Amino acid sequence: MFILWDYDAAWTSLIENKRVSLQEEAKVLLKSIRRLKKADRTVIQAYVDEVCGAMQETTSPGHHIVAQIDNDVIQAKAHHRASLEILFAMQKAIGNKNGAAPLGKETLIVGIAEQNNTAVYVSEYLSNLREIVKMQLFRRITSIFVVGVILAIVLNTVLNKLISRPLDTMVDVVRQFGQGRFQVRMPGLTTRELGTLADEFNHMASQIETAEKERTNRLEKARAIQQNLLPNASCLKGTKASCIFHPAAEVAGDYFDIIQLDDGSLLFCVADVIGHDVPAAMSAAMLKALLKEAVGQEYDLSKLIQRVHEAFSEVTLESDFATLILVRWSARQRLLYYVSAGHETGYLAKPNGLIEELTPTGPILGLAALSEWSEEHLGVKPGDRLILLTDGITEMLSPNGEAFGRDSLIKVINKFRKESIETFSEGLMEAVVTFRDTEIQPDDITMLSVDL
Repeated sequence: MFILWDYDAAWTSLIENKRVSLQEEAKVLLKSIRRLKKADRTVIQAYVDEVCGAMQETTSPGHHIVAQIDNDVIQAKAHHRASLEILFAMQKAIGNKNGAAPLGKETLIVGIAEQNNTAVYVSEYLSNLREIVKMQLFRRITSIFVVGVILAIVLNTVLNKLISRPLDTMVDVVRQFGQGRFQVRMPGLTTRELGTLADEFNHMASQIETAEKERTNRLEKARAIQQNLLPNASCLKGTKASCIFHPAAEVAGDYFDIIQLDDGSLLFCVADVIGHDVPAAMSAAMLKALLKEAVGQEYDLSKLIQRVHEAFSEVTLESDFATLILVRWSARQRLLYYVSAGHETGYLAKPNGLIEELTPTGPILGLAALSEWSEEHLGVKPGDRLILLTDGITEMLSPNGEAFGRDSLIKVINKFRKESIETFSEGLMEAVVTFRDTEIQPDDITMLSVDL
């Protein structure tokens, strides 16, 4: 808009200057022609032709002179422009405010000087003025462009140094902080606003880091307590057992236990509290304590799990649920007795290749309206292997969303059937980790296997 306004102003100014210049030229010519008024007409014609012919086409395009003495009109013939059309156009231009009038494809600008019955018209084309204005416009645009580029480079350099680079640094620090590197801090920044923001971030980061350290310490203690609550499977007499226990977070909602009963039998327990992390771990710890207390009062598994269910429902929230499988192994009778409260299917793998399933025998713990479980039993022969686990194994997902599943679990069981129980545990864990193919573990992983 500024350039267009400047172009219009320059064009108007040039036209006015040219009109004034032509008018001054006409005044000078008027004085000379008045002196030659009494001379022969040919003398005046020769004078007009000589003056007009002296004007160069490059500097004064379309230059033309007309002298009117009384009723006699004399036009310059030097450039062969003399005609009635140019005379009429010059007379019309005199009547216009800006002293200009069209002539064919050109536009004339005319200056006039008159005295008594003598008048002198001097005209030129405006084409050269247009070229001058266009050249000035081009120079202005070029200058503005060059200045704009220089300013852009300077501003870009300044902004890059004062804003862009500091912002990139701040974004990188925030990203690292969001990824768990709570020790990172914003560097000192030159601008006041960004410096203030960096100081506030550093203050906040220090508080969060301190809180995170305290939280981590508490979770480490909780993890150590939970690990201490787990049984030592290697200390069993006459029975070999192995376990896998990998929480998805610092602490787990899974729980397993091995309890020696007074009659010499063993009680194997695997439980999975809904969810994981601290709330699930607290519920799992309560479940362990409730089971320990109930075992001293009842040995019948259906009644035992009934007691645990009632106590668990009283001390947990209505939204808390758990699955649980209890297996009592009587080596004297060579029998397995079990109840399953909606728990993941367990397996009894036999040396001859058969696999018997320990399926749920009742609802999950925590459902107040449903509280009946039946006890089942299985005959056991030497070499049988009991496998109890949580759904963190069978429901483990691959990167493309496929579940590990029970079929894959049975393949691993068959693959390591003749291997030691420790080798079986290691092989199963390796298969699950390879299948998962990511560092993220969505759920707790627990497995208890026993060679009977």
